[in-house]
Parts: sequence; C-alpha cells; structure tokens
Amino acid sequence: MTTNDTSIATPAIALAGREWNLPKLAPRQNRIVVPALLELVPKILRARDGADAAGEKGSYAALARYMDTTTYDTLATLVFTALTRAHPGLARTEFDDMAIDTFELIAAVAPVARAAGLIRTEMPPPPLSLSPSPTLPPSRSALRRTGRAGEDP
Repeated sequence: MTTNDTSIATPAIALAGREWNLPKLAPRQNRIVVPALLELVPKILRARDGADAAGEKGSYAALARYMDTTTYDTLATLVFTALTRAHPGLARTEFDDMAIDTFELIAAVAPVARAAGLIRTEMPPPPLSLSPSPTLPPSRSALRRTGRAGEDP
C-alpha cells in the first residue's frame, strides 16, 4: 500500500516493476471495469478449477494457459481502465508497450474489484445521526429504544 496522506491509505498494484496507486474507482472507470470483471471472473474461476484438478493448485501460470486473445484483451482493458483513475495521463499505447507479466495482470483482478466496489473491504460507516427519521412517525422509527429480541419496547 502507498499513502498520499498519513491518515488515508491507497491500495496499489505492481505492474512492470512499478507500484501504481489504485484508489476507489469513479463511474467513468466502473462503466468499463464492472462489465469486464463480470465477464472475466467466471472464466478465471473455471481456469482455477481446471488447474486445481490438474494438480497445479495456486499457479498463475496455469491460469494464464486458459486465456484466449479476447480474454487477455479484456483483462488488459480492465487493468488499464482502473489505472486511469489515479493516472489520467496514462495512454493506452503506453500501457500496451509496458513489460507487464501476465501474472501481474491476473493478480490485479482482485484489487481492481475492490476499487470498483465489488468486494467489500470494510464495514459500512455508522449512520450519521442517531435521531429518528423526520419522515417516519415516532412509533415507526427504527431508532427508538427497544428491549431484547422478541420483547416489546
């Protein structure tokens, strides 16, 4: 992980011998990244299961053998698009010419899914207010005092 601020950690992925910041993605990236993840993840899981069945458990190289050109292109697009959130000046031609190992692209899938919000990394924040909602009558407020489960308030 890298940090821009001592209080906020930004995840990073390693590609071509360099760490790349990978903050939470915006809709601009997610409109490409989310469909790509939904296409890739089942293929990756099937490839993993096939590699496991062949006795090659946990091997990125085994997963890479199951990729066709379309899958590889989708994987590269996924990672490139995710990087553009923190690196908007990165050109696709520059990315395509980087010396990136296939296992680095595959290893980036889970961090990209987290950045896209498809994998929860922490608990949601508590509600901003503990007061009853002004739109609900007091008797229906979810925040009124209650006893134990099954007891009336």
